[in-house]
Amino acid sequence: MSGETQVYVVFGDEDYLVHSRASELVERLAPGGAGGYAVERIEGSGEGSGEPVETLHRVLEGVRTPGLFGGRRVIWLRAADFLLTATGNDELAQVARLLAEEIKRSLPPGVFLVVTGRRADKRGYFMRACRQVGKIESLEKRPRQWEEEERARALAMRLLADRGLRADDEVVTELVQRTGGESGLLHQEVMKLAAYRHGDEPTVSRDDVRKLVPASREAARWEFADAVAAGDTARALDILRRLLAQRHDPVGLLVGLGYRFRELSILRACLDRGWLRTARAGRRVDPVWTKDHRADRLLGGLPDDPRNMHPYRVLMRLREARRFPLQELLSIRRRIADAHLRMVGGGTQPDLLLEFLVLEIGSRGWGGGERT
Repeated sequence: MSGETQVYVVFGDEDYLVHSRASELVERLAPGGAGGYAVERIEGSGEGSGEPVETLHRVLEGVRTPGLFGGRRVIWLRAADFLLTATGNDELAQVARLLAEEIKRSLPPGVFLVVTGRRADKRGYFMRACRQVGKIESLEKRPRQWEEEERARALAMRLLADRGLRADDEVVTELVQRTGGESGLLHQEVMKLAAYRHGDEPTVSRDDVRKLVPASREAARWEFADAVAAGDTARALDILRRLLAQRHDPVGLLVGLGYRFRELSILRACLDRGWLRTARAGRRVDPVWTKDHRADRLLGGLPDDPRNMHPYRVLMRLREARRFPLQELLSIRRRIADAHLRMVGGGTQPDLLLEFLVLEIGSRGWGGGERT
């Protein structure tokens, strides 16, 4: 058992992925759970949880206790943001420091600690200790991604207008995605587009953007998710192979795909419950959200409420979501989570795993893309 990692941290916005990854770790560390005696699950928040300080003392006692009859023992602390973000010098931080010192001294043979949560602070006592003696897996989404995208769209439209150029929502979205929304790049690329369109019709097309603006690494991942969700399997595989050849992280590509299908499943559920519909106003089609107290309660509790999404982006995602019934989207999300576990667990070639996943998703959606 010498040299075996005994402390693991898994955190991120997607609870399902975090829980699935932690469950896989726990099962690997204590196969079969030894009839339930080898695994102690401690709730950090929610039903069955205690005060954070009291909870950490329980964890301390747990990691100091060897397994029954010399067997393996796993302590799984769940919803532990208070530990993963603990800094300062209050009572909670002091107990977090005690736990950090405990894991740095090494745990008893056969004892393991798995900690999961949504947020972590790399400056925290426990996180610093984990970087030294444990393993940390971040499944975190960039914070306020949607808000940043909306600011970038507004800047892109202003820059285009300042140069006397016109572009519809689809073209602006393409431009923002390809530049990653970086203001310096947006300035540079709009100048190129203005020079290219000089003396011609001032309307910028999507082909113009694709021809002149190279895709950033982040934009390339969006392009991959777009192709998969749209059911364009051949294009998705071409993009995937190009990204892998450019040494993009397969786990990152998979996590991005997971976020996309999470968005689609939420929007599909909203459609099915009547909380979201589309309405035509002249030549324009707009998304319309229905006022409903159940929607307020469920959607308002999400870290990224889809009702705050830009209307054009909602329409783009709806086009993708309508290709699948809700149960199919949920099944795809489970399949993505399973692929993630296999990928990080080793033993499977990540490129082949991604290719098979793309082929499987492509065979599941409706071809027309307009069903409701």
